[in-house]
Amino acid sequence: MSHLILFRYVFPDEHDAVPPEILDTLLLRARSSLSWVDGAPHGRHLCRGPLLSFCEYLRDIRQEHLFDARRRPVGNMTPHESPSGPACRKASCCQGRPAGIK
Repeated sequence: MSHLILFRYVFPDEHDAVPPEILDTLLLRARSSLSWVDGAPHGRHLCRGPLLSFCEYLRDIRQEHLFDARRRPVGNMTPHESPSGPACRKASCCQGRPAGIK
């Protein structure tokens, strides 16, 4: 939905390229999801950042101890597969460092 909204903002003369009924449907879904909460296990706070960026939210997960939304039971990844797990420590994008540290 954000891409469609940004498209309409960036190209105001092309607003007809995105049918209003599509935006209306997406907005209704967004409104209904505001009351939907998928909490992290063991009372931890949930971080959905890794769903958007592989490494940018590692500091929040590793240092602030937020729960990675890609991990089970919220997501489908095992702790080993998730961006906060051992696989990411080997990834070239973050090279095992907390995000923001070069």
